[in-house]
Amino acid sequence: MRLTNRNIDRLKPTNQLTDHRDPSYRNLVLRVTTKGTKTFYLIYTSPVTSKRTTFKLGRWTGEGSLTPLLKLYRSAYTAVHIGEDPAVEKRAEKAEEKTLPTIRECGEDYVEYMRLNRAEGTSKQARMYFNKYVFPALGERAVDSISRKDVLKFLDDLQKGGMTTGVNGVFSHLRSFFNRLEEREVIEHSPCARLKKPVKERKSSRYLEESEIRQFLAVLQQADIYQESKNALLLYLLTGARRNEVGNMTWQEISFDDRVWRLPAERSKSRRARTIPLSEQALAVLRDQRSLGSFTRVFSVTSDTYSRQLTETCKESMGGLPPFTIHSLRHTVISHLARLKTSREVIQALVGHTYSDPTSTYLHYDYLQEMREAVDRLGEYISELGASSEATGT
Repeated sequence: MRLTNRNIDRLKPTNQLTDHRDPSYRNLVLRVTTKGTKTFYLIYTSPVTSKRTTFKLGRWTGEGSLTPLLKLYRSAYTAVHIGEDPAVEKRAEKAEEKTLPTIRECGEDYVEYMRLNRAEGTSKQARMYFNKYVFPALGERAVDSISRKDVLKFLDDLQKGGMTTGVNGVFSHLRSFFNRLEEREVIEHSPCARLKKPVKERKSSRYLEESEIRQFLAVLQQADIYQESKNALLLYLLTGARRNEVGNMTWQEISFDDRVWRLPAERSKSRRARTIPLSEQALAVLRDQRSLGSFTRVFSVTSDTYSRQLTETCKESMGGLPPFTIHSLRHTVISHLARLKTSREVIQALVGHTYSDPTSTYLHYDYLQEMREAVDRLGEYISELGASSEATGT
């Protein structure tokens, strides 16, 4: 490929890094990332260290940037041929400059960025992972000193310490952290590039059939747990909301008069405020919860407590109710809404799933009325299943 501004502009990103060469420029490589970033490198055997070296010349940013990049190439190429190594010289220059910040310094900035730009649960997870795992192991090292080998050893150590699928969560945040540093040109390359999640996860597809919903409602009614826990679990079943959305719900978000739950943007995974209609059955649960005591938050403990009590309830059930999680209740709500002939668009709007097709950019309708009809149908459906479980004693 001839290196012209027109040809470079036409290059499109693929699902992997791609290198392009022009025979007129020996050892020069134009590398295109999966995000479309186009960077020039000189690849050579160092006359100083005898090692194969990839020397970054700079990014192509438009028509005016090609000429100076080729000028840098010629200068670096000439230096190699007279026995010098431009990469060694550049490293020496950097060493004289201010030392790059540490993982801890940049990590604290990343955690704050997540707090401002991501859902509450995601940002809390980032803070926990960095404070508990990343900072103790890597916190005092310079951000440019971390290699792929360091990342792999760090993840291996977590697994040796007994962590299972949680390693994937730590890795995801670490990869996001280094990608952000690369985008801001704090480091040249992310050490997490092209690494896969350490643990292969099995996606949960567990949901409750009608008979299991009846059994769950019957077991829950007799379970030896606090009424608050029963109310929380019922609300998950009546709304299909995410764990932290219900777990951190506040009374200020609930309007009994309008029959809605107004979830603020900072607590929404999509970072968009949502208005969620509430069925009479869900409102009855909330009224019962309010009668237990009025605080800022609707529920006084975290969703982790409800997860544990749900597991215990399943274990102790006389009918041998197969175990499931709070997220299984979200699967259940979505599946039974579809069974009740609710359209996919209404289900997506109700449970807070974002659209991935181009039309969503132009779609500003909120489906509020359709969502209200859907939650009313769901509430009546769950109520009927509960009544039939009482009648049959299951």
